[in-house]
Amino acid sequence: MIVYFDTSALLKRYVAEADSDAVTALWKKATKMAASQILYGELAAAFARRRRELPASAAALDQAQQMFRNDWTGIHRIPVDDEINRRVDELLTRHPLRGADAIHLASAVLLRDLSQDAVTFACADVALVKAARAEGLSVAP
Repeated sequence: MIVYFDTSALLKRYVAEADSDAVTALWKKATKMAASQILYGELAAAFARRRRELPASAAALDQAQQMFRNDWTGIHRIPVDDEINRRVDELLTRHPLRGADAIHLASAVLLRDLSQDAVTFACADVALVKAARAEGLSVAP
């Protein structure tokens, strides 16, 4: 099972939130994990924001971020290239998405189109989940 993780879902693997257990189970069940290249910067920013907001949790966040860095080496990364940009343009004609969300959806759709296996789109953002379903993706958690 191929699982494409957007930032809102993958963060739940490292920080306890609603659906963290479901994301962890999905991670364990996946035979291949994938994400856009932009996910690294988005997660780094999320960790930095949490450190600013919860300074007492800095040590735990450092450990969580190191776990992510270790996981990152095993995640198939989809580059933002001309094909992704073309798909972003198309998707934005159909869905009211933010820029990074459009990149994540375009990356997952490309992965599905190129793959010979089903792709599950792991996402926790309501608008992005709606767009992903409309594009025919299976969504979790």
